Amino acid sequence: MINHELAACWEMCCEAVGIDTDATAAEWREAYEAKRAQVRREAAAKALREAADEWTQGKWSEVPRMADRLHERIETANYVGNFLRARADRMEAKK
Repeated sequence: MINHELAACWEMCCEAVGIDTDATAAEWREAYEAKRAQVRREAAAKALREAADEWTQGKWSEVPRMADRLHERIETANYVGNFLRARADRMEAKK
């Protein structure tokens, strides 16, 4: 006995994903797998775009702080370099 409610749901699902309900099992499986792969690709592409947006937004908000830290590191490196040169100059002057 056919469950008409189940059959109607099956047909609605097939129509929603674009599968011909009169297709053979092999054709149905091929169409199903193709549609499934397409849905996965679209979901993966969307997830990648969202991750890229989050990454970009997060990193752009950090740029001012990163620039300040980089500037501080450059100043520190210049200070240390000048200190070492001055120390070397003093050592040479003592000779």
